[in-house]
Amino acid sequence: MKSDVKNHPESKTVLIVDDEDGIRDVVMEMVSEIGYSTCGADSAEAALNLVLNTPVDLVISDLRMKGMDGIDLARRLRKQFPHLPVALMTAYECDDVHQMLRNREIDRILFKPFHIDELQWIVQNLAG
Repeated sequence: MKSDVKNHPESKTVLIVDDEDGIRDVVMEMVSEIGYSTCGADSAEAALNLVLNTPVDLVISDLRMKGMDGIDLARRLRKQFPHLPVALMTAYECDDVHQMLRNREIDRILFKPFHIDELQWIVQNLAG
């Protein structure tokens, strides 16, 4: 399990979860560039552990990952931390994700590839 942290003093923290290092690193850099602190996890299990030990204001997770996927992560986070905003990133259309959005199990869907403006809107509106 790997986690990375990039700090902006006194800013909100966004957790980026993706099992692909390159994607996770790029998204973390994009979020950091718009003024938020970031932390990263390479699996849903690592993300759950991180959220238990580190205050975060928003979780953005990939949908498809080895082991526990983003859907299961979002459901566990919603159960344990009902007020923690969660967004899922995906390159695929998925009825389950749209249903989760309708059921308010997640707060947003971010379709890959996405532009920094989309990411910025989601971060600013969900993390504050």
